[in-house]
Amino acid sequence: MAKVVVIGGGIAGLTAATTLASRLGDKVEVTVLTKEPYYVSGPTRPLILTDE
Repeated sequence: MAKVVVIGGGIAGLTAATTLASRLGDKVEVTVLTKEPYYVSGPTRPLILTDE
């Protein structure tokens, strides 16, 4: 099994990680390293900032 580390949990990093995992399945173990404890997508940020 291949082991891949993706550095960065933004849209590019998460897209890379999910694409690898979906295409390679059990042939790869993907780990995402990021300083953030969770991901907030761009379109929802205004809702979070306005507490909606």
